Amino acid sequence: MNISFFKNKTWKFLLAFAIAFVLSFEFNTVATSQTTRILLGYGGGASLVQGTWTDSLDISKEAGLPKPDMQQIWVGKGWEPIWYGCVSGQTTCTSTARMKQEGVIPVFILDFITADAQTKKTWAEIEARKSWYFSELDRFAKEVLAKTTGQVYLVLEPEHNLVGTLRDPALVSSGWDATIPQNFGKLMAEAAQRLRNASRSVTGLRVKVGLAFGDFNPGTGGLDKFLTTLSAAAPGVEFFGFQVTQGPWRNDGNGCQRLTPDQAKLYDMPDRIIEIANFIKTKLGKSSMIDYLFLMADPNTDWDNGGALVYQELRSRQQELLNAGLFGLMHFTQVDTPLSEPNGYWCDGEKYRGIIAPAAQLADYSYQRPFYLKKMGQALGYWIANR
Repeated sequence: MNISFFKNKTWKFLLAFAIAFVLSFEFNTVATSQTTRILLGYGGGASLVQGTWTDSLDISKEAGLPKPDMQQIWVGKGWEPIWYGCVSGQTTCTSTARMKQEGVIPVFILDFITADAQTKKTWAEIEARKSWYFSELDRFAKEVLAKTTGQVYLVLEPEHNLVGTLRDPALVSSGWDATIPQNFGKLMAEAAQRLRNASRSVTGLRVKVGLAFGDFNPGTGGLDKFLTTLSAAAPGVEFFGFQVTQGPWRNDGNGCQRLTPDQAKLYDMPDRIIEIANFIKTKLGKSSMIDYLFLMADPNTDWDNGGALVYQELRSRQQELLNAGLFGLMHFTQVDTPLSEPNGYWCDGEKYRGIIAPAAQLADYSYQRPFYLKKMGQALGYWIANR
């Protein structure tokens, strides 16, 4: 072939166009494959089963629950590396290595400073905890992230909007610092960047960092009252997480009261989820994840049936969720904990926040076999298996 053919400008243009077309096709194919399904998951880790520590993925298999896309792993104040299978001198952590082998994405919920900060009246009091807070993040990066590979999501402070955002502005006159929400948001942006920087030195690790808030008592102004702290954090995070919560019991100060699903507006949850995801997308320009759907239901009751209906509706409206920027959803807890102490507000509801029920929970908090799926667990499992 005449070499002048390759020097012809028309040929160069056509070649460049062809390459661009192929790259565009490949990019769009990848983008489509990543945005046509919601990543689904539930609480992870290990549980005592008849005296033996058992991985949550094995409990799922026993109960007939399909393997999730991702699992939530809680890291709270006072955490230790061994809780996640991270041992000094070893290059990997047992828990995350197992998850990578199974193709499950770890989602670490880092909850260190929020509870402490809620009790402070001034920004100076909160800022005094910054050095300790950053040292905990650094410890997590060194002891866990440095021994982990593959995709990992990190979610900071799941109820961070409680710090200042929901306080009565009248408290300013009694010493409360009105700059707390914005300053705390900036602190979260700085924390996210710190974790992202630490992860860059780990070969094979891909980290996305988000910040989470709770959907409770927005009051006057609705979700917009969260904007001060969320907007301050937005430049430092890649997504926002949020939680939605419903349960059959309430204690609003007059003792524990049982509510029906209709009384508690259980069936409004899908609309509320889409509303919050759209708020995050339009007001903050970020994608979102339900870092935990805290749905409580004692087995074989109207609440268990109701929870199943919620998951069925979310599945049927998956495209709406995707259009709103939601990319992931996790149920809070895998297995019910009937021996746990009741929460003051949710009463006995917190004992039944799982999607799997054990035959019993023993005196040492070990679970008794067999495990079986609650109805809402069946609905979530069907969604995981049929996408």
